[in-house]
Amino acid sequence: MTYGEVLPNLLKKTHRIIYEIAGDGAYNIRECYETIRIK
Repeated sequence: MTYGEVLPNLLKKTHRIIYEIAGDGAYNIRECYETIRIK
């Protein structure tokens, strides 16, 4: 699994508004940015 596949599933589990996300460079991929933008 890639981070782009894992992050959307992690974010689906929260119902709160997310104001900020921090992580290491592994999450700097297009799929993660798109998931965060939608959330």
